[in-house]
Amino acid sequence: MGAKSSTVTRIFVLAGGFIGIIGTVAGAGFGLVACWLLNKYRFVTLPGDVYFIKNLPVQVMVQDVVVVCIAAIAITFAATSIRR
Repeated sequence: MGAKSSTVTRIFVLAGGFIGIIGTVAGAGFGLVACWLLNKYRFVTLPGDVYFIKNLPVQVMVQDVVVVCIAAIAITFAATSIRR
């Protein structure tokens, strides 16, 4: 249709990046809600004959969440910009 290769690449990178950002935000939100629920209700129990603790401990560290989100977005942009 007359579009340059760079224009098509830019469209794919923008669309893929947009989808990746939405997925990263949704996944981080779901993960944080799941961690909050685990901390509040302690519904994951561990077998007492194997472990010294009764429930699965959960600790959310902000720097870990940030690093994982940045890595997910970087992987998304890298995957969308690879030329074949």
